[in-house]
Order: sequence, then structure tokens, then C-alpha cells
Amino acid sequence: MDFSEVFRRSGPQPCFSPDGQYVATAIEYRLIIRDTESLNAKQIYGCLDNIDFIEWSPNSAYVLCGLYSRALVQIWSVDNNEWTCKIDEGPAGISGTRWSPDGGSILVVADMCVRMAVWSLTSRKCIHLSRGPKFPDKGIEFSPNGRHLAVLERFDCKDSVTVYDTATWNEMATWPCATVDAVGMKWSPGGTYLAVQDFSLSYKVCIYAPAGGLVSSYAPPPVSSSDALLDPVILSSASSAASTKALTRVGGLGVRKLAWAMSEDLLAIGGFDQEIRILDNVTWNPLLQGPHVPYVTGPHSLVAYVEREETSGRGRGNGASEGRAGLDDSSSSSISNADIFSSKNGSSTATTANNNNNNNNNN
Repeated sequence: MDFSEVFRRSGPQPCFSPDGQYVATAIEYRLIIRDTESLNAKQIYGCLDNIDFIEWSPNSAYVLCGLYSRALVQIWSVDNNEWTCKIDEGPAGISGTRWSPDGGSILVVADMCVRMAVWSLTSRKCIHLSRGPKFPDKGIEFSPNGRHLAVLERFDCKDSVTVYDTATWNEMATWPCATVDAVGMKWSPGGTYLAVQDFSLSYKVCIYAPAGGLVSSYAPPPVSSSDALLDPVILSSASSAASTKALTRVGGLGVRKLAWAMSEDLLAIGGFDQEIRILDNVTWNPLLQGPHVPYVTGPHSLVAYVEREETSGRGRGNGASEGRAGLDDSSSSSISNADIFSSKNGSSTATTANNNNNNNNNN
């Protein structure tokens, strides 16, 4: 494995284009677009202030730079250095931005989420949606086909979801959510369902149709504190861990992650109680429930190789680091420069091949 030389950067993390041909990095107010093969700079642009956010367009033709301190968004072209675009939200400020799936529009969320605007790069028009989102960076989900936009909102201490048509940005449906304080949602791969996740102290998932009808909701049956404290897993753990586990089983923590199957017939729910539940789309009850154990015991014959880095001159840059694992041609030993981890009697042990070779030579 070869490593390139170190490139300077600041602000957001480097961002690869969707097609993998370019990588965009920021150094204060400068945007640098590099080719991923040669790492040569293809374009260098200067923004009006320090860059806080970078995102590629879906077609890898443009790069969006968010200058939140100046309430500005600047868009740059990869191939045409004379093309440029600037969005100024003025006193409203900017707390979040993102591309639309077709790459023709940009969504801009104002400070305090007071409003959300859609700026079109083709017609140069701005459309303000009817209400502002609940969060600037989550709860704003496009359907897999890009035809609908679901926005999680909150007014009068109640959650609601609004679905927009991305062709006209008109409101299609809006409905209140049966949640206490929703924190996210996820479309099914076919756009048939929309799962809304409640906050971390309430284990509840609501499944809606895009038109707004509640399909079903799921919450695990409550477990009493006495039953939780009699759990053998809790009794076998330490006292501090037992109290935490008991609180979790009683209902102290909720949903952590949602994931749909590609066929839309299964929904996986990962919770803070270290349990995963897989629901079917007929009864919306768990078909499978299993624990996420802290330790995984492998077979006794399990052998794993861990890659280690070496200083070598064969990299792209001077003094590049090269990591190798497995067989080493430069050594008489069949295994070198790798740590071997094996499982014996249910416990893990580690030995180093180089140390074994040295011991053999000394003998």
C-alpha cells in the first residue's frame, strides 16, 4: 500500500466527487480540486471568506462551498473556471446547505431554522418553502427517486412531516407525527414508506405512507425494573454496569439506527439497549431479535493478520510509509512484518512472527 505526500488543509474534511475522479480540499478561503490519480491540482478557487462546508453536486461537475460566517454560498465548476455562482442570504444567515438530487437546485436553511429556500441554478429563481425545518443538517430527506422531499418540522411543541414535490416544490402532504421529539427519518428504497425515529429516551418508530397515512408504529413491550435486575446478563456483570443495563432495559434509551432492506419488506432497528430488531412489512412486529454482545468468540483455528506500517522509499513521496501484511519476500521466514492473532480455548493471544524468528536464530 502506497501513501502520498501530506497536503495541507483546514476547515471541512476533504470530499471525493461521486464519480471518484476528483477530491476537493479547503485551505482557509481557497478551494483546491485535485485529480485522484495524479493528485495534481486541476482547479484552485478563492472564496470570499473561510470555507465551512464542502459538497459535490451529484453529477460531479460542481462544488458547493458554504461560507456560513458570511451567510454566503459559492458554487464552482470543475471544467469551466469562468463559471461561478454566489448565493447571499443576507441577515437571515445560513446554518445548512445541500444539493438536490438532480444537481439543479440548492437547499439553504437559514439561521435558527426559521426558513428554508430552494435556489435554482437554471432559472436563477428562489422559492421559499412554507415552513422551516426542525434541524439544519438532518430530518431533510429526498426520496430515492428524487421526486419527493420530506422535511421534519416542529411547531407548538409538536412534530410534523411535510412532503414536497421536487418538480414544482409545491406541498403535497403534511401530517402530525405520533412522536415525542423526533430526531430523524429514513425513506424505504422504493419510496413506499417513511420511517420516523423518536428521540433517544423514547423507543418508538412510526412508519408512514408518503401521502401521510400512518401505516404502523413499533415500540417494544416495557420491561419492569425487577425483571431487568433479574436478567442473567445483568447479574453476571459489574454493579455499575448492571444499574446502567437495568435502566436501559426499563426504557431509559431508545432507537439508535434505522436501516431498510432493499426489497422494502424488512426494517432493522438498532437500539441503545444493545439489541437489534428486524420488523417485517406485514405485521410490523419483530421477526428476529438478537443482542449485540461485547465480545465475539471465533473458532480456535482463527488466524488474523494486522497490517503494520514501515518506512520505505518506494512510496510516491520521499519517506512514504508502506504497510504490508502476510508474506514477506525479503525474509526467509514465511510470515514476517505481521502480527498473528489466534484464538485458543476461547481467549485471544497475540504473537509476533519477527520475535519468533529471532528466538529461533538465538537457539
